[in-house]
Amino acid sequence: MRVEQAVYGQDSERGHGLRQSSGQSKLAAEIYGRLDLPDGVPGGVQGWSPFFRGFPVGDQYVIAKTFLDSSASRGGMVLSHALIVSLNDVCDLRSLTPLFGLLATAVDQFPIWITTLDLELAGSHEPYAPELVGAANALATQQQLPVVSVGVPGFDGLIDALWQNLSPEMRRSFAFRLSFGPTDLVEQPLPTIVCTPEQLRARWLKHAVVNPDDAVP
Repeated sequence: MRVEQAVYGQDSERGHGLRQSSGQSKLAAEIYGRLDLPDGVPGGVQGWSPFFRGFPVGDQYVIAKTFLDSSASRGGMVLSHALIVSLNDVCDLRSLTPLFGLLATAVDQFPIWITTLDLELAGSHEPYAPELVGAANALATQQQLPVVSVGVPGFDGLIDALWQNLSPEMRRSFAFRLSFGPTDLVEQPLPTIVCTPEQLRARWLKHAVVNPDDAVP
C-alpha cells in the first residue's frame, strides 16, 4: 500500500494551511481546510485533543490525527498529521489500526519526517470497543447523519471496530471526525459518525447518540 503523508498547521497566509507533503500531491494542498478544527472551541470545553478523523476524497482516503498547537502565535490553532491512501486499497484493509499507528502520538513529535511509504499492511486486529453495539444500533436507526459518540478518548477504537464490520463497499463512504455541534456540519457528504466532548451532549437532541450500555444488536 502506497501511503502519502502531509502536515498541516499555522501558516503566514491563511492562518491554517499545508506545511509539508510527500510527493507532489495536489490533493494534499486542496484539503487543508478539512484538516483544521471544524469550528472554534466552545468556552470551557476541554479534553478534545488529540482526535482522529477520516474521509474519502475522490479516489483517495484521508486518515489524520489533530492536536492542539499550544505553541502557535494565537489560540485555537492545531497541528494535523495526515495519511493519504488509495480508496480501493484502504477499503480492502481489514483494520485501520496499522494506519492509526503511523500517525504522530504527541504534539512534540512535530516537525515530522515526511516521506512516501510503501507498506504491506495485513492481518486483523480485534479492538476492545464497548460502544460497538450501541454505535451499530444508532447507525441502523438514525434519521439523519451523523451518529454521535459522546467522549473523545477511545474514538479510534470504536471506529476500527465499526470498520471491521463494514463491507468494503460501505467503507467507501464512511467518514468520521470530531464535532462541537450540528452547526459545524457543513461538508458534503456528512460524516457517518462524530465524537463530541461530554460537555456538549445537549447540542445533539436531533441526532442518534450512541448508548454505550446497549448489549443487544
